[in-house]
Amino acid sequence: MGTRHLICAVKDGEYKVAQYGQWDGYPSGQGVELLDFLKKMDRQKFLTSLDSTFQPTDEQIAAWWKDVGHDTSTSDGFVSVEISQKYKVNHPSLSRDAGADIFKIIHDSSEPIPVNLYLSFAAESLFCEWAYVVDFDKNTFEVYEGFNKEPLAKSERFYGMTTDDSGGYEPVKLKKAYSLDDLPAEKAFLADTYPPEDED
Repeated sequence: MGTRHLICAVKDGEYKVAQYGQWDGYPSGQGVELLDFLKKMDRQKFLTSLDSTFQPTDEQIAAWWKDVGHDTSTSDGFVSVEISQKYKVNHPSLSRDAGADIFKIIHDSSEPIPVNLYLSFAAESLFCEWAYVVDFDKNTFEVYEGFNKEPLAKSERFYGMTTDDSGGYEPVKLKKAYSLDDLPAEKAFLADTYPPEDED
């Protein structure tokens, strides 16, 4: 199901990951996947791999597309499904389909992983339906909800973020935060973040 979302990781005061996702962004989807990952991860291994993530240059991205048969310098932006799939196989961390798997991709890699940072998407709560932030500095797993028209308090993570065409919507708003040392069971997590009465 197309539910756009944002998945972030913060370490040493920096957003190391701010991954745009296209599918199943509800707590019952990507939220549960993240919760499960956080309970099982080798934290030190993940943090070491997180430090090796990097933002690719335009030249690198153009070269990677060329590797799969697409020349960005001469195209009108159209990419066939076949070419797109090849690119996703080669660079899964850059795919909008990665979702919560972005953390597993980083965790399991022995090589530096390229990432795109789409943090500004958090300002567009009409479109960013859910956001998840794992903050290793604060030792928290935070869940944010979109469709927010209430101005954020200054204490909110995304306070002050703006977009040119907000449509009257404010940035995503904090729904629930957990300590990474005391993560809930799945049932409690869903009750906190996406109770049955909210489901249509």
